[in-house]
Amino acid sequence: MLKKIKKVLPDGKISREKKEKRKLPKGKKKSGKGTRITIWLCIILIAVSGVFAYLKSTKVEVETAKNTSKISFLLKEKPVEKISDYQSNKLLLFTNDFLEQYINVPVNIDDRTMRTETLAKLYATELKQDDLSNFEGYRELKSKTYFSTVEYKDMAIVQYDVTYNNVGLVEKERKKKEKYKDGKTEKIREVVEKYQEKEIKKVHALINIPVRSVDGGYTVIENVFFTQVPKLSTNKTKPVENKMDVEQKPEISATEKDNVEAFLQDFFKRYASTSVDDLAYMMKKPEALNGLKEFQEIIYFKAYEQKKQILVKVSLIFKDTGSTMTNTEDFSLTLSKKDGKYFIEKLTHTLGGN
Repeated sequence: MLKKIKKVLPDGKISREKKEKRKLPKGKKKSGKGTRITIWLCIILIAVSGVFAYLKSTKVEVETAKNTSKISFLLKEKPVEKISDYQSNKLLLFTNDFLEQYINVPVNIDDRTMRTETLAKLYATELKQDDLSNFEGYRELKSKTYFSTVEYKDMAIVQYDVTYNNVGLVEKERKKKEKYKDGKTEKIREVVEKYQEKEIKKVHALINIPVRSVDGGYTVIENVFFTQVPKLSTNKTKPVENKMDVEQKPEISATEKDNVEAFLQDFFKRYASTSVDDLAYMMKKPEALNGLKEFQEIIYFKAYEQKKQILVKVSLIFKDTGSTMTNTEDFSLTLSKKDGKYFIEKLTHTLGGN
């Protein structure tokens, strides 16, 4: 057995056999390095994207919190305002009814008693009504128009423009002839006859009705009073003018102006006589009079170049169909031009503005 494991050297020494060293083959270095780099890049990208996602979500949460806080503040500080009881149509229904009952005063005593009882339900408790016992005649409402409502802290005064007649019954005398018999003879004599004559006094005034809202209902809390109808007109202003003309803006060329005027002559004839559908190819937002008027003539015409379009200012005369009655109207038109044809981009019923 020793012969198998030992070897006798020539010099008589014994030596053991050396074991072979076996090594596993190594992989290629390039391949391992690339994989490691790829893995680290993925790890870094995931980490960075996670940070950005966190920052973004944090920002969204902050903005959401701000918006929620803002909405809560607005809801708390500025709640939806309730429409005032004095701006409601219910108030006008009440005052309209009251006005009819109050202004109309019948001549018959029984009807007057009924009027008093009806008004008592519309007046505040213990508010006394007018004594009409000395009013010989009657009063009738001819027209009424709501004027305005003046609102105060706990009441309102509703105003109406009214026209009514005070009709007085005045006793007068007149002479008339009547027949009578004297024996068998028929004679005529003059007698005095008493009669009542109407004296009508027309009144135009502003009636003021003091009203209070209580638990969703209304009541007249004080005696109504009358004032003169205020003048609503004034001439302390100038009429609307063509600002382009005032600012002395230059007009388009004479040739272009003639072409535009010819187009408008045709357009306004169609505008007066045809329907909206017939003008759809000429206007962006079609409108028409559909035979209500007849176009007569253009009495004022200016045209200016504006942002590659043409701004036109015109005044023209229309006539009522089937009548000789005429009226003047003002227009501002913005025209565009394509393939040599004009198209109305905008039309307004004013000489001012654009």
